[in-house]
Amino acid sequence: MPNFAKNCKPPTHKVKKIIGLCYGTFVLAFADIVQGKTVVAHWAGERAFKEKFPHIQLDGNRLYIDDGNILTSAGAFAGLDCCLYFIRTLYGTKVANELARHLVSAPHREGGQAQFNAISPISHAKDEKINELLQFLSGNLADNHKLDDLANRVHLSKRSFNCYFKPPRK
Repeated sequence: MPNFAKNCKPPTHKVKKIIGLCYGTFVLAFADIVQGKTVVAHWAGERAFKEKFPHIQLDGNRLYIDDGNILTSAGAFAGLDCCLYFIRTLYGTKVANELARHLVSAPHREGGQAQFNAISPISHAKDEKINELLQFLSGNLADNHKLDDLANRVHLSKRSFNCYFKPPRK
């Protein structure tokens, strides 16, 4: 795959948008054209992607991500969502909605990949930042996590962070 991907590298000065659907994100990474970008790939390939490309920012929850001239999607149907989004940016909502109708698809789906993963998403906290952290932790159970790092991740002091996980006072 790496040799094939290197031959796929386009002359970036002529390219307006590069799209990688599902595992196509791996091809973009092998081609070394997603440096400094945030990308998404199918959740089943997440671990392999992180191991192979630890220097590339992977968002494991989104259906698709538009990061400048790079557009990536999570899976096959997320690829359809991604393409409808791209059509919407080029031709507007009316055209994208008409295309979605012909495809018998929703013009836009909400949510991320977690809804399709075998591990159910965690969203019990009232604060969305905490829910995102819990979801991150559920996807990274094998890693060691320091309390200070977790608090920093949600932009809280260690003391404030601890309050989210104490039983309520009676």
